[in-house]
Amino acid sequence: MRRQSKLASKDYHMIPASPSFAPEPPKSPEQLCAQRSQRIMDAVQLKQPDRIPLMIRLGHLLAKIGGMTRLEMYRDPERAHAAMVKAALRFQPDNITGPSGSPNPSRALGDRSTKWPGYGLAARG
Repeated sequence: MRRQSKLASKDYHMIPASPSFAPEPPKSPEQLCAQRSQRIMDAVQLKQPDRIPLMIRLGHLLAKIGGMTRLEMYRDPERAHAAMVKAALRFQPDNITGPSGSPNPSRALGDRSTKWPGYGLAARG
């Protein structure tokens, strides 16, 4: 006859959450901004933050999140901004950025070696 372990006999779904995993009360956007900024500053200053800061660099993934091509992302800043807000609400990072740079300086200078979606590359880049 097989012996049942002590772990298997416990009803674990009835155990209340420990204080470290209990949900926090809702915070205002100002409180969240201050908390996230402090977390990043503590890490930069080599202090112990309350947790590791999550910093997301979306790059061209922003176009996919927003359901648009990379060319549309560069040409329609309102849609790109809406996609950034959508990503920030979904992932709740401490810091988030989209694609870096812009094709405009390359286009203005007549640069033919740098390629961007719609400037040397297809719209999907």
